[in-house]
Parts: sequence; structure tokens; C-alpha cells
Amino acid sequence: MKNSVEYKGTYTDHLGIIEIVIHSDYTYLHTEIGGVQFSGREFSDLTISDESSYTNEQLERFTFLNTNGENSLCDCAFSITIPQILFTPKDHSEFTITLELKYTLGNVREDRRGGLKLETADLSTDIKGVHYQATADYMEDALNDIQRQFNAKFYFKNCFNCSFGDYSVFGNSGFGDMRCFVSQKQKFLEVQNKNDFIELENDAVRVQEIYCCDKFESKGCVSL
Repeated sequence: MKNSVEYKGTYTDHLGIIEIVIHSDYTYLHTEIGGVQFSGREFSDLTISDESSYTNEQLERFTFLNTNGENSLCDCAFSITIPQILFTPKDHSEFTITLELKYTLGNVREDRRGGLKLETADLSTDIKGVHYQATADYMEDALNDIQRQFNAKFYFKNCFNCSFGDYSVFGNSGFGDMRCFVSQKQKFLEVQNKNDFIELENDAVRVQEIYCCDKFESKGCVSL
């Protein structure tokens, strides 16, 4: 996998907007907001490794959800620009687009259910004068919606659309919760049932939907 990539964007909360850079190794996210370092596997579990390193004044602007003793950032939104490759089945050509992602985390629920009041991924892009937009609770659903809007004219070239990428049979979270099975690809293609899948999942690598490696193979829409 690539070592890392940077996404420029903004962080927004009740106090305003801060320009940020998100560093991603396609498994973890790292960013600095107002001088405070956050990291996590996805937007909804961005935490501070050592809160004692910061003053109360630095931390008071942030809202946190406490889960099993860990405080994850919430009641905010991240907007970043993501380059993504599309390929066209007609002539097998490729081109790069700019995908705008706004990831919103609501405030903490006040009822017994706990968790957040909302969590949404909003995707948008413009291609050849046509605007595409989708909003969903999961990155998976937002990408599915956008790709349906492409109407088979082009497809994403990323882990989400790879033959060897899939989500856990136990469910998935909102962002970056795919499993890569490329190191077990023959066994993966031969999976017949849930138990077969679970056996392979134990050795799978967790990746973000927006990653793409040189072993990409399209998920049934066209042969590359």
C-alpha cells in the first residue's frame, strides 16, 4: 500500500471553520485541529492520544462522545477534497476526478441508545458538465448511489469497486471499514457461505473505500 496521502479541507463546529490537512495511510486518519492532534480509523473515532498534553482552553471547543472510556470527536463536520480515478468500459480509458466529501458527525444522543444523533457522508463531483451528488449514513451507500448515477458510463477504480474488497459479514461502520482479500484472492472468489467468509476475514487487511492499489480488478462491471 502507499505510505500516505494528504487531503486538504476544513473542520467546522459551533465556533466556526478551521482549515486542516488530513493525513491518511488508507487505514488510519491523522489531523491537527487548533493545535490538537487527533487520530483514528475513521471520522467517528478520532481521538486524542494524550489529553493531558493540552490545556483546558485548547480542548474546550471540542465535543466528545465517550465510549468505553475513550473520547471521540463529534458535533462537527469535515470537508475534504479527494482525487479518485474513474474508468470507462467503452474504451478502457481512465481519468481523475475531484470528489468532494463532507462527513458530518452529530451531537451525542440523550436517550438510552447512546451514540450520535446522526452520521452522514455527502459526496459530490462534476464530470463533463454534469453534477453528481449523494448523501447517506454510510460511505458505502453514498458511493453506490453516485456510481448508479454514472449510469454505466464510468466506474470507480478503488477498493470499493474492487473484486477483492468487501465489508464484514458482521456489518460495517460509516467510513474506511472495508476488508482487502487480495492476498487470498483465489480462496475469496471461491467463497460459498458465511463461514467461508469469516475464515478469510481473520487475515484480511482493513482499508478505506477510496484507496486503490496496483492489484485492482473491477467488480464484475467490466474486464480491465
